[in-house]
Amino acid sequence: MPLPQVATRTIVLLLMVFSLTGCLKLNLIREKPQSSKPVQTTNSLTQEEAHFRQSVLSDLNYELYLDISEPGNTRYSGRVSISFALQQTSKPLRLDFQQGEVSRFLINSQPADVQYNGHFITLVPGSLQQGKNTVEIEFLQKYSHHGVGLNRLQDTLDQQLYLFTQSLPFNSSRLFPVFDQPDLKARYKLTVKSPADWQVITSSSDKKTIKDGKKSWWYFSASEVSSPALFSLSAGPFRVWEDISGTIPLCLAVRQSLAKQVQPQTWFALTRQGLQFFGQYLNQPFPGLKFDQVLIPQLTDLSSMSGYRADERLISSTEVKENPEIQAQAIYESLARQWLADSASPVWWDSVWLQESLIRFLTFKAMDKGAHLGDTWPYFYRSQEAKASQADVQNQVPALITKTVTTHDALKHIQTPLYSSIQGKGPAILRQLEYRLTEETFRQGLRDYLSLNQDNGVRTEAFIQSMREASGKKLKHWTDVWFYTSGSNSVQAQWECKDQSLASITLHQSAQGPKSNVLREQQLNVGLYHQTNNQLALFRSLPVRLDGKKTKVPFSGRIPCPDAVFPNTDDYGYISVKMDGASLKVALKNRGDSTILETQLIDLLYNSVKQAEVDVHALLTRLYQQIPEESTPGLLFQSQKVLQELYTTLQTLRYQDESLEEKLAEPLYELESFVWQQLMIAVPGSIEQQSWFRSYRIVAHSQNGLARLEDLLDNRPLLSGLIITQNQRWDMLFKLI
Repeated sequence: MPLPQVATRTIVLLLMVFSLTGCLKLNLIREKPQSSKPVQTTNSLTQEEAHFRQSVLSDLNYELYLDISEPGNTRYSGRVSISFALQQTSKPLRLDFQQGEVSRFLINSQPADVQYNGHFITLVPGSLQQGKNTVEIEFLQKYSHHGVGLNRLQDTLDQQLYLFTQSLPFNSSRLFPVFDQPDLKARYKLTVKSPADWQVITSSSDKKTIKDGKKSWWYFSASEVSSPALFSLSAGPFRVWEDISGTIPLCLAVRQSLAKQVQPQTWFALTRQGLQFFGQYLNQPFPGLKFDQVLIPQLTDLSSMSGYRADERLISSTEVKENPEIQAQAIYESLARQWLADSASPVWWDSVWLQESLIRFLTFKAMDKGAHLGDTWPYFYRSQEAKASQADVQNQVPALITKTVTTHDALKHIQTPLYSSIQGKGPAILRQLEYRLTEETFRQGLRDYLSLNQDNGVRTEAFIQSMREASGKKLKHWTDVWFYTSGSNSVQAQWECKDQSLASITLHQSAQGPKSNVLREQQLNVGLYHQTNNQLALFRSLPVRLDGKKTKVPFSGRIPCPDAVFPNTDDYGYISVKMDGASLKVALKNRGDSTILETQLIDLLYNSVKQAEVDVHALLTRLYQQIPEESTPGLLFQSQKVLQELYTTLQTLRYQDESLEEKLAEPLYELESFVWQQLMIAVPGSIEQQSWFRSYRIVAHSQNGLARLEDLLDNRPLLSGLIITQNQRWDMLFKLI
């Protein structure tokens, strides 16, 4: 009996892999194969070729069989049957398949000579017919260890093997032969032969499994129509949890070695909050009957995991303990991707960056409005926006929409450190757009964009058109300078008071980055602050449309003279703030009255030190005063990082200029002593104790400081509750050598 057609979703967290696939077992061709090994070239798919394929191909279907039953081998085998309708046959047609080996090739059930160069198979004119065609290919492909194709990982803790795919531009063709471009959507049927004790996870939960000795056969039903980039496969001896308490069944899978550290109910609770938020916000039901989350490692240089594999980072890292928002961010990024990918796929990869920015923006929106985590936007500023803004100052961040002519261009674009900066800049730009248009107008525009482009390939212009029609505003110039032009801007307030009342405020905007003449329009809130009990207290917020070099801030009535002015209160603008002299002096002596303001001030003051606008001693004094009273974990950890950076900066200056040796010795010793003091009084066994311990391992340098490290290394009981890992012991040993 045929398997029913069931729409489901499998989500592989952090790797941006979200499949909509399924399959039935295929009959293998039994004729003797004629092997064709690739000839290495550097060919990549061009946008022109992709446009041609989109214009002539329709009704695409893939029936895919993969044999991964011997994962210890270097290669796996497979067979794919591709059926499609073709409008014209006068030009060659390219079928993408990278770095594999073709062992059998048939066109419309007839053996054919294969023209394969290691990057694509050429379907020559005359080999195909107008209308319905079928191409059948048996192939071999190597497992990958670098993120592309089908990755194989051996867990160093228990030696278990795991296989998984990752979503990167033009990556599906490293797995099997496919027309690999975003707007050529298709249905997929999948059959997999695996070791008997493995789980095989793809999008379709409607499956049939037959065990045959030490092997298992997995027969998945057909998927819904989806882009090749959404095809995913994860396989291995995963530990699996399920939750059927809601309308959408949930599944969570992790490596066995990490299973004891997982709290599945936390994951499921966050997921259900996200499902509810996105359904209401986008006014669309979840596009599937099941939601699987597979936590897998990330094996690509694009990762910012810094020593942790992606799944370890989400489950057991110090980072996730200091920032529990990371788990919600991973889950909601998966959900946002699912809704957007199901509704609108980019025509070409130069529109992918806008979609990625929308996904990131909606992720933080869900964290704020759906999970009500609190301090979501300060976390966004620390983890995303500040890094992007600093890179922009250094002329390093490209435009959000960058033209890519070939797939090589697209891959090159994301395989640079600039890509992580775009991930912070894009959502910040969209948050500014939402504030400019109003929250409800932006939401309506997004709903229109998704509903009008359902199952269509879309370009950036479609998103802008939906926003323009929803708001009634002309957005062409705004789009040109924000989406298509690199660089950023800075703003500084100039203000005067007369008779203890505010007389005027003028904002001065300047350009930063390679397009030094571009000034951008932004909607900002100018905050007016009084000093109260060592705190900057907001007493008035003035909205203003920043436009051009100078913008006078409008206000009416008498306003008391402020002690400080901050021209981007609430952080709705993507812009670097330079505080005026008077406000800067006040900020050095007072804490911000909100988490977002203090987050911005710490970052601003540290950057001012680097630019020689603020004396390092003044910032250290502020940190010494504020840290002992700090009750917000995110601000504490941010301040600790600044202390570490300041220590590194001072030591660098000390080594570069011998004349500064004596002058810098005292502040360095004070910094070391302060960190040690905070470590000593931290709650035993707390994450704060661990974070101070990390800071101390960095700043310890004096004879006494290193002696304390040596005592800790020798397990002398100086600090109750402190657990020192083996990696930390190696760090300490290298410090002492």
